Amino acid sequence: MGVSSAVEVEINIVSGSRNYLHRHHYHFERRSMITPPRTAYDQLTETSPVLSVEVREAKLEYCDNKVEGSVILFLHGGLTDLRVWEPHREIIGDQYRTIAYSQRYHGRGAWSADWPPYGVNTHSRDLIDFIEAVAAPVHLVAWSYAAHIAFDAALRRPDLFRSLFVYEPGFATYVSDQAEQSAAQEDAMAAFGPAFLAAGSGDVENALKLLVDASGQMSGYFDSQPSAVKALQIDNARTIPELLFRQEPPPHISCAQLASLEVPTLVAHGANSRPMYSIVSKAAQSCIGGAEHLVIPGRNHMWPDEDPRGFVDALLRFINVHDAD
Repeated sequence: MGVSSAVEVEINIVSGSRNYLHRHHYHFERRSMITPPRTAYDQLTETSPVLSVEVREAKLEYCDNKVEGSVILFLHGGLTDLRVWEPHREIIGDQYRTIAYSQRYHGRGAWSADWPPYGVNTHSRDLIDFIEAVAAPVHLVAWSYAAHIAFDAALRRPDLFRSLFVYEPGFATYVSDQAEQSAAQEDAMAAFGPAFLAAGSGDVENALKLLVDASGQMSGYFDSQPSAVKALQIDNARTIPELLFRQEPPPHISCAQLASLEVPTLVAHGANSRPMYSIVSKAAQSCIGGAEHLVIPGRNHMWPDEDPRGFVDALLRFINVHDAD
């Protein structure tokens, strides 16, 4: 792969409009065309063929069980791709048409230097175009980074969504209480500061482990995961410079804007989750008029990975109500 000259940039950890860490200068290589090993999707079988659709000059790969009926679209967060949702789609089986796709920069596809920057604006526009091209309207499931994408797209195009099931959004643009803002900022500093330093020094492998450990809230959490899950995250480690250093600031979705959301929504978080997730989740639910709120006992940010059956049960209880509307 070809790489152009390295550049020095100033980095901030940002959640919404707030900077989480004091500034550092890091030296890293500019983005170029990168293609991961073609073994990246070995987990997928003939029962889950990988399809593709062209969206704004990017080939987005997706899986679709092609069942007739209502559509559940699964949207992954950072450091992963469509494979993270395979256990959930298998549990649902033919009860619903289930689709999952790998967002731009994720999965196995080659990158283009002409692509728009990594960030919610890019991925939100991609989501809208993907739904219009493949299936609409959808029940959307969004985890972590994907939650802000879901909110932004649903505010722009509510007609494309039958419901939103959101687990632990991560951008605090709609947290208005200053004490809660400060608590979320301090927790983000503790969670992601070490990963920024590792990635900034060029140690992407260690940065990956630190990011996953922070979300799992345990030193060594990355190493404790099943080998297939670790392989998926390693495949997507190439997104770390985009996620940490080049990510475009997210849309500043306010509490008032969330209050205008017309799509039935459930916001969930783990009872044991870090403040940076629980505070943002509670704020989102509070802002959205009529949104349901679900707290998962004994769980943290990694609940969808650790307990696919429990996650699907909660999802279907919510969707079944709104599918009957």
